[in-house]
Amino acid sequence: NAVHLECKNLHDYLKSQPANTIIKLYEVPAICLAVFRDCIPEIAKMLVMRMLCVEQPVPQAVVSSWGSQIYAKYIHQIDEFHHVSYVSLLSINRENLEACNSLIELKIWSEASIPGGLSAWDLNAFFKRNLKIAWLGG
Repeated sequence: NAVHLECKNLHDYLKSQPANTIIKLYEVPAICLAVFRDCIPEIAKMLVMRMLCVEQPVPQAVVSSWGSQIYAKYIHQIDEFHHVSYVSLLSINRENLEACNSLIELKIWSEASIPGGLSAWDLNAFFKRNLKIAWLGG
Protein backbone atom coordinates (compact mmCIF):
# COMPACT_ATOMS: atom_id res chain seq x y z
CA ASN A 1 0.00 0.00 0.00
CA ALA A 2 2.22 2.80 -1.25
CA VAL A 3 1.08 6.33 -0.55
CA HIS A 4 1.36 8.73 -3.46
CA LEU A 5 2.05 12.36 -2.55
CA GLU A 6 0.90 15.05 -4.94
CA CYS A 7 3.31 17.76 -3.83
CA LYS A 8 4.97 20.03 -6.36
CA ASN A 9 7.42 21.62 -3.94
CA LEU A 10 8.65 21.70 -0.35
CA HIS A 11 5.96 24.19 0.67
CA ASP A 12 3.16 21.90 -0.53
CA TYR A 13 4.78 18.90 1.11
CA LEU A 14 5.11 20.64 4.47
CA LYS A 15 1.52 21.92 4.29
CA SER A 16 0.36 18.32 3.89
CA GLN A 17 2.12 17.17 7.08
CA PRO A 18 0.71 17.20 10.61
CA ALA A 19 1.95 19.96 12.91
CA ASN A 20 4.05 17.62 15.06
CA THR A 21 5.94 16.39 11.96
CA ILE A 22 6.70 19.93 10.82
CA ILE A 23 7.85 20.94 14.29
CA LYS A 24 10.10 17.87 14.46
CA LEU A 25 11.63 18.90 11.12
CA TYR A 26 12.30 22.38 12.53
CA GLU A 27 14.71 20.79 15.00
CA VAL A 28 17.21 20.67 12.10
CA PRO A 29 18.86 24.04 11.33
CA ALA A 30 19.39 23.22 7.63
CA ILE A 31 15.68 22.52 7.18
CA CYS A 32 14.76 25.83 8.80
CA LEU A 33 17.12 27.62 6.43
CA ALA A 34 15.74 25.75 3.39
CA VAL A 35 12.16 26.58 4.40
CA PHE A 36 13.09 30.24 4.91
CA ARG A 37 14.88 30.49 1.57
CA ASP A 38 12.55 28.43 -0.62
CA CYS A 39 9.07 28.26 0.89
CA ILE A 40 7.94 31.68 2.01
CA PRO A 41 7.27 34.90 0.10
CA GLU A 42 9.63 37.88 0.35
CA ILE A 43 7.33 39.82 2.67
CA ALA A 44 7.17 36.81 4.99
CA LYS A 45 10.97 36.64 5.02
CA MET A 46 11.10 40.27 6.11
CA LEU A 47 8.60 39.62 8.90
CA VAL A 48 10.56 36.60 10.15
CA MET A 49 13.82 38.56 10.08
CA ARG A 50 12.29 41.37 12.15
CA MET A 51 10.96 38.90 14.71
CA LEU A 52 13.99 36.63 14.89
CA CYS A 53 15.67 38.39 17.80
CA VAL A 54 12.50 39.42 19.61
CA GLU A 55 12.00 37.21 22.65
CA GLN A 56 8.25 37.70 23.02
CA PRO A 57 5.17 37.66 20.80
CA VAL A 58 4.79 40.79 18.67
CA PRO A 59 1.39 42.53 18.58
CA GLN A 60 -0.36 42.01 15.26
CA ALA A 61 -0.85 45.77 14.94
CA VAL A 62 2.93 46.23 15.07
CA VAL A 63 3.48 43.53 12.45
CA SER A 64 0.83 45.21 10.28
CA SER A 65 2.68 48.51 10.58
CA TRP A 66 5.83 46.80 9.27
CA GLY A 67 3.82 45.78 6.22
CA SER A 68 2.55 49.35 5.89
CA GLN A 69 6.15 50.58 5.80
CA ILE A 70 6.87 48.23 2.92
CA TYR A 71 3.72 49.39 1.16
CA ALA A 72 4.66 53.04 1.65
CA LYS A 73 8.07 52.46 0.03
CA TYR A 74 6.49 50.49 -2.80
CA ILE A 75 3.78 53.08 -3.41
CA HIS A 76 6.34 55.90 -3.30
CA GLN A 77 8.33 54.14 -6.02
CA ILE A 78 5.33 53.74 -8.32
CA ASP A 79 3.82 57.09 -7.40
CA GLU A 80 6.52 59.38 -8.76
CA PHE A 81 3.99 60.66 -11.27
CA HIS A 82 0.93 60.19 -8.99
CA HIS A 83 -0.16 57.05 -10.82
CA VAL A 84 -1.01 54.59 -8.05
CA SER A 85 -3.68 52.27 -9.30
CA TYR A 86 -6.27 50.45 -7.24
CA VAL A 87 -4.97 47.18 -8.72
CA SER A 88 -1.50 47.88 -7.30
CA LEU A 89 -2.91 48.39 -3.82
CA LEU A 90 -4.97 45.20 -4.05
CA SER A 91 -1.89 43.31 -5.18
CA ILE A 92 0.11 44.56 -2.21
CA ASN A 93 -2.63 43.61 0.29
CA ARG A 94 -2.93 40.17 -1.31
CA GLU A 95 0.83 39.68 -0.98
CA ASN A 96 0.69 40.54 2.73
CA LEU A 97 -2.19 38.12 3.27
CA GLU A 98 -0.33 35.39 1.35
CA ALA A 99 2.77 35.99 3.48
CA CYS A 100 0.78 35.65 6.73
CA ASN A 101 -1.02 32.55 5.48
CA SER A 102 2.25 30.97 4.41
CA LEU A 103 3.76 31.50 7.86
CA ILE A 104 0.67 29.98 9.48
CA GLU A 105 0.47 27.00 7.10
CA LEU A 106 4.11 26.14 7.67
CA LYS A 107 3.77 26.52 11.45
CA ILE A 108 6.48 29.22 11.42
CA TRP A 109 4.33 31.51 13.51
CA SER A 110 1.09 31.27 15.40
CA GLU A 111 -1.38 33.59 17.01
CA ALA A 112 -0.82 34.37 20.68
CA SER A 113 -2.38 36.59 23.32
CA ILE A 114 -0.36 39.14 25.21
CA PRO A 115 -1.23 41.13 28.35
CA GLY A 116 -4.08 43.51 27.73
CA GLY A 117 -5.87 41.01 25.50
CA LEU A 118 -4.03 42.04 22.34
CA SER A 119 -3.54 39.53 19.55
CA ALA A 120 0.07 38.86 18.65
CA TRP A 121 2.23 36.70 16.41
CA ASP A 122 4.79 34.36 17.96
CA LEU A 123 7.54 32.63 16.00
CA ASN A 124 7.79 28.88 16.46
CA ALA A 125 10.53 28.42 19.08
CA PHE A 126 12.20 25.52 17.24
CA PHE A 127 12.18 27.40 13.92
CA LYS A 128 13.51 30.58 15.54
CA ARG A 129 16.33 28.88 17.45
CA ASN A 130 17.47 26.69 14.57
CA LEU A 131 17.24 29.40 11.90
CA LYS A 132 19.54 31.49 14.12
CA ILE A 133 21.91 28.51 14.40
CA ALA A 134 21.91 28.03 10.62
CA TRP A 135 22.81 31.70 10.09
CA LEU A 136 25.01 32.44 13.02
CA GLY A 137 26.60 29.04 13.50
CA GLY A 138 25.63 28.02 16.97
